[in-house]
This record gives sequence, structure tokens and C-alpha cells, in this order.
Amino acid sequence: QKFRLLAESAVDMIYRLNEQGQLTYVSPASAGIIGYAPQEMIGSHFSEYFSAADLSLVVKTFTGIMAGETVSSLQLSLAAKDGRLVPTEVNVGPICEDGVVVGIYGIVRDMTEHKQMEAMVRQSHAELERRVLARTEELAAANVLLQAEVTERLQAEAALAKKERDLLTAQAQAHLGSWSWNIKTGANVWSDENYRIFGLEPGSIEPSYEAFTGALYGGDRERVLRAAQAAIEAGAHYDIECRIVRPSGEI
Repeated sequence: QKFRLLAESAVDMIYRLNEQGQLTYVSPASAGIIGYAPQEMIGSHFSEYFSAADLSLVVKTFTGIMAGETVSSLQLSLAAKDGRLVPTEVNVGPICEDGVVVGIYGIVRDMTEHKQMEAMVRQSHAELERRVLARTEELAAANVLLQAEVTERLQAEAALAKKERDLLTAQAQAHLGSWSWNIKTGANVWSDENYRIFGLEPGSIEPSYEAFTGALYGGDRERVLRAAQAAIEAGAHYDIECRIVRPSGEI
């Protein structure tokens, strides 16, 4: 009586088989799991409720239990009344009287929600892996572009450095100097050969407009300053010949 009370209030389906494999008891949970009321199942053979794919394993398990074995956590599909295959976990063991196996008891747990959750987790993992792979590919592509840009920039810098070296070499060979003057900031840049033309070691002084005008030969200074001022006011180029006085006094 106690067994029946427990069995009939359980969410899992509990059943008993006789030695021939016929169901002698089925708990009410059968209706919720596979759609059969207990009275529909009593007297039928257990093999009627398992999928064809699992039948050989079920028969083998039945034989083993009748020999005294106990089996737990079998993952089996039960055939529901509406034709569905219901994923279940089955635990079975022998019923003994005076040391002799006279039947089998079983507990069936509906694993539908569990399987659905597993499928959702697998799907989530697959989606996450897909996103990680896509992001990895994006980063790899961006890295390739970045490497190409870096290579291109390094090549441009190398080419520019070579041009500057070639210009310095050409200026040295032709004794031509170059300079630039930012009128707004006052910043001046002299090439190495420009220093040499003014009789100075490259980098020996801070280049400036004052350094340039201070080296002008007295007789040419006013003429050069007027030409420079006129060019600044007109925003035009100017070309003029003049003399300079080197630190050594050489003109």
C-alpha cells in the first residue's frame, strides 16, 4: 500500500513486469509521459512501448535483470500513443521473493525538457563559436590590411629617406645648399651643404633668418633685404645674387 501511494504521486512513471515481460502495474504518470493511461498498459508486453532502434537493447537488459542484474540511467526512447518518440532515462532492477527473481521494477523519467535544454545549449555554443570564428576572421583580415599599410608606410619612409640622402649627396657634389623659413613661426631649416656654404659645420648653430642676414656682405645687405621684403608682401618668389662673409672672413 505504501509503495502504491508513493508510486501514484510520483512525477516519474513506475512500473512492474512479471517473468514474461507483461506489465502488472503502471503508475498514473504514464499518461503524462507517453499518453497511455495505466489501465491501457496493464497486461501488455513491455516491448510494445520502446522504439525499434532500442528494442534489442531493452530485450537484452530484460534478460540480464531476470538473471539478477540492476541497470541504471539507460537512455531509451519510448513510443507515445500519438506516435512521438519520447526521450527517457530508465532505471530497472529485479524483484525477488525468497532469493528468486519473480519480476522487474522500473522507473522512467521524461527527459524531453532536458534534451531540449541540451539542444539549446549546443545551439548557443555553436552560435558563440560561429561569432568567435567570424570575429577572428575579421581581425585576421584587419591585421593583414594593417600589415600592408605598415609595410607601405615603411617603404614610403625608406624611399623618402633615400631621396633625402640623394639630395644631400647631390647638393654636396654641386655645392648647392637649401633652406626654408616659416615666416609665421620663425622656424628655419638648413641643409648640411647650406651650413658648409656659410663656412659652418652642419648643426653647429641654430639656423635663423638673422643668421642668414648677419652673414650678408655689407654692400649687398640692403638690396637683399628689400628683395626679400618685396617677395613677402607680394607672396612671390625672388631670385638674387649676393655675397656672404664666412666666419673666417672669406667673402
